[in-house]
Formats: sequence, C-alpha cells, structure tokens
Amino acid sequence: MRIERLYSLSLVPDRLLVAKGSIPLKTIRSNADMIEGNPDTILLGIYDEDDDNNIVGFMWLSISDLENALVTVLFSLDKKYQSVDGFNIKAMARVCRAIKEDMKLDKIYWTTTRPRAFEKLGFKRSRNVLMEAE
Repeated sequence: MRIERLYSLSLVPDRLLVAKGSIPLKTIRSNADMIEGNPDTILLGIYDEDDDNNIVGFMWLSISDLENALVTVLFSLDKKYQSVDGFNIKAMARVCRAIKEDMKLDKIYWTTTRPRAFEKLGFKRSRNVLMEAE
C-alpha cells in the first residue's frame, strides 16, 4: 500500500467518491476545479502496489483555519482493504497526525458512519454531535 497526494479528482474512481451520506458524485465532479484549487484542500490516494497500482482508497481533507484543525470531508476504502484489525484506517490516521503536526494544527475531526469501528481503534467520540436536516 502506498499513500500519495493527489492534485486531480479525475484520478479517483467514482465508487470511492460516493461514500454513504457524502456529497453527491455529480456535485463533486462538477466542482472539481474549485475543490482541487482550494489551498485548504488535501486529497490523498491509497494505492495497491500489488494490484497494478490502482487507487483503492481516497481521503479528502480540509484545513479549518477558524478551528486550526484538520477535517476529514470524505474517507472511503474498497471493502477488500477494510481489515478487521483496521490496519489501513490506522495508516490513514497516522498520515493525518503527521499532517496535523507538520502544519501545527490543534485537532483532527474525522466524520464516520461507523463510530464503533473507529472507537475500537482508539478514536473517541466528540462532545459535539453532527446533526443534519433535509
């Protein structure tokens, strides 16, 4: 597995951009230039070197200047790479911590639809709860 910064969303397969509850694919694709050009955006691809270097995971991070925090906008990983021990999630968490330290940020916010899986990996629930309305 290899993690690399991406500068174009066109490299990311659609299946990795349509995570449950995320921004609609059409919206992401039609706003790709704005997303890619935002200096507070960090796009990361997870490659499988044993599978023709295909992108098998994707992480979209944003820097929140007001909170001095790193915010996960989207994280998706092909099912095949979602191990029971959370190895790849732990790897991405290490990358996020390195970015946080390098940029001297205070926090990392990681939204998920699977909080128990992340708690098993040492994450803690925030006191704030993300709510939504339609």
